[in-house]
Amino acid sequence: MNSVKLLASLTFLLVAAPPTSTDLAGAIRHGSLPEVQAAVEQGAPVNPPEGQNTPLMVAATRGHAEIARYLLDRGAHLNARDAQKRTALFAAIYGAKAAVWDLLLERGADVSLVSRTGDSALDYAVERGQLEAVRALVARKADVNRPSANNLHLGDPPIARALQQNRRDIVEVLLASGARLDYRNADGQNALRAAVAGGNPELVQLCVSKGLDLRGTDAAGRTALIWAAQDGSRAMVEWLLGQGLDAGARNAKGKTAADLAVGPNRPAILQLLKTGGK
Repeated sequence: MNSVKLLASLTFLLVAAPPTSTDLAGAIRHGSLPEVQAAVEQGAPVNPPEGQNTPLMVAATRGHAEIARYLLDRGAHLNARDAQKRTALFAAIYGAKAAVWDLLLERGADVSLVSRTGDSALDYAVERGQLEAVRALVARKADVNRPSANNLHLGDPPIARALQQNRRDIVEVLLASGARLDYRNADGQNALRAAVAGGNPELVQLCVSKGLDLRGTDAAGRTALIWAAQDGSRAMVEWLLGQGLDAGARNAKGKTAADLAVGPNRPAILQLLKTGGK
């Protein structure tokens, strides 16, 4: 083939080749609906092979609601999942893009799907402190009591993360939607453990007011006071002692809160335990 024919062939290929998913993703990142429309109309796929990030996910992460709407209208799969089994709904929550998650939920996004790490969209929303996403998800009947399969939160329902993060606003939304505090996670712990970890005595008291036993133990025989000492939380240790918890209580291995206290507050915690919080 001579140079003229080769040049003509290359020119044909460049002109005839349809836009790729990469070209479409770039248009979405630019936030340009006309560019997105042009790419799709010229053949860029709105549904790449299973397991890949989809154009809808890119739009969701970026918060481009109108582009997301256009992609859905052109047949984008609402519940397509990436390599980590996350959908566009996860992407919208991760990116804190309310207009997009509202759109996806309105179109019927499946709120029951779970990522490869064992998290639901509701877990994602609670983890990231997205109060409005939590409200939107529970309004669509997301399961507020689903035990997490995430190894970092094994057996914990969403309310555990809210308590750990001291998010009373999210805790109250979940409780109003039927969340239970008397669950037992993989360590035999209920919501009291999560509340102690959050370091807010008001949330611990809330758990007690809902029927949890402040003097209860987990599967390893650890009390709330032992948990607080293990967390290195001087303030929580002091508060729990003020509630009358026994500084000498032992876990299943015979260890007390003093034995297990850690962190920079350990000397102060040991002093509190020695004096009974006085």
